[in-house]
Amino acid sequence: MKCKCGCGKNILKAKFPSQQGHFIRWHHNRLQKKLGKVVLCFTCGKKVYKKKYQFKRTKKFFCSFKCRKYRHIDSMGYIAIRMPNGKRIREHRIIMSKIIKRPLKKTEHVHHKNGDTCDNRPQNLKLMTESSHHRFHAIQYHNRKKK
Repeated sequence: MKCKCGCGKNILKAKFPSQQGHFIRWHHNRLQKKLGKVVLCFTCGKKVYKKKYQFKRTKKFFCSFKCRKYRHIDSMGYIAIRMPNGKRIREHRIIMSKIIKRPLKKTEHVHHKNGDTCDNRPQNLKLMTESSHHRFHAIQYHNRKKK
């Protein structure tokens, strides 16, 4: 008998209908212990099973090496995307250049309003010059220090 969850595993058939639930629960508990939890791929959204020890290392999971290679989080906490020419560009810069319909200059910075570097929604991004961006964060730093 095939499992009804869609995993494709064959389940032992019980002699009595009342025992059948036991075999299904046993199968899923064994599967849960073996595979861990179901999470979504960070790039494509596909369901992936990850083992429990992998949750200690990262909060972002990928279904394949191809997805990991295409979009990942860099050392500064920003989402970086690999372009067809092999260069990695931060996602917030790509989104902002689409909003303003031109490529960004090197002196232009994209500020995340809520401070979350992975939140790249257009309403959370603000285009600033390099000097105004540094000034904004310097003022924030001094205000926090005074409190």
